[in-house]
Amino acid sequence: MNRILILTIVIVIVCIIVTAILLTIIREPRTSKLYLIAAKQKSFSLKPFAGMENGTSMVPFPGTNNYIATTRPGSVNLLTEGQTPQEIFNVEKEDKNFVKGFEPGLMCVALHPNFAENKKLYLSYTVKASGDYDLALVVNEYTMGNTGTKTLDKTRQVIKIMYTKNYHHAGTIAFNPRPINKETFLYLSSGDGGPQGDPMNKAQNMNTLEGKLVRVNVDNSKAKAQIVASGLRNPWRFSFDAKGRIFITDVGLSTWESIYLIPNVNKFYNFGWNYFEGTKQRRPGKKFSDFNPPIWEYPYGKTGQAVIGGYFKNQDNTYIFADYAGIIRAISPTAPGGKWEETAIRKIDQNIFSMGYNRNPTTKEITKIFILGKESVMEVKIG
Repeated sequence: MNRILILTIVIVIVCIIVTAILLTIIREPRTSKLYLIAAKQKSFSLKPFAGMENGTSMVPFPGTNNYIATTRPGSVNLLTEGQTPQEIFNVEKEDKNFVKGFEPGLMCVALHPNFAENKKLYLSYTVKASGDYDLALVVNEYTMGNTGTKTLDKTRQVIKIMYTKNYHHAGTIAFNPRPINKETFLYLSSGDGGPQGDPMNKAQNMNTLEGKLVRVNVDNSKAKAQIVASGLRNPWRFSFDAKGRIFITDVGLSTWESIYLIPNVNKFYNFGWNYFEGTKQRRPGKKFSDFNPPIWEYPYGKTGQAVIGGYFKNQDNTYIFADYAGIIRAISPTAPGGKWEETAIRKIDQNIFSMGYNRNPTTKEITKIFILGKESVMEVKIG
């Protein structure tokens, strides 16, 4: 009887150990050939800039040392270093259909390339939807006056995208500093709109704008949106470098946070979601070689929770980006074969919602990069 009891205990212990090992293997993301760490790391320095909370975008205000910045709750602010943000417009007060939350809200601001002459700017934000849809993302055009407390006047709606769920809408808007054939394209990132996993395969459906990077010529009121890239889950932020290349940060589901590069905006790209999450296959039917791979990725978990976005500085040959968990990283194409590798990393004590920038108006080079945290705005430098 004792032998049977001892044998039973041994079998139970073995089963527990084996189960624990299997669970570890299942939960631990597989090694990625793109998750490379440089042997010699650089360091980040942070400088307080302004006390704005919950920032979602920050762009230079032409001809001044100021910036125009947005917050998720709906405020459009004029930012000056070391001073209290000055609200110049509030979407929540002006649009009764405005929706804000953990993901929804005022997402981004972009100034027309000829803003100095036409005073046009654009806001992307979420609004109520009806029927089978939970939410919509709109991009509206405004003109800015010189004085007054309400300085923005809406002129028209540029685009509207409907979503079945109130998440995965993304919503970055930006103009290419190196325009194509002098056409004024406004680029917009759009998520798959849920549910989780994109079971309706919207990111691969070319008849919808969900899960895409799109553009529209804002100087042509009859222009329709063009799809630049598909196969995106939640491209929370994207940015242009001085050459007109696009860097896209795509928030993963549970395994990999991915960064994609579009070196030529005249070509079409498909980044693979929902067949692939980064380099990890999620469902059969396609090969990895059918899609454009990420330039870099990192596993979800201790290394980060949601990739936020960033900017590439030519003078440093470095792309600086952040994660919602309060992690700032830098990657450079300095590994063997021109692969990208992590060259710096730093953790801060607040969540990061987005990033901002300044750009040389002549060379188009990114000159300053800002972290838009839950509690404040900071300038970040790498050394």
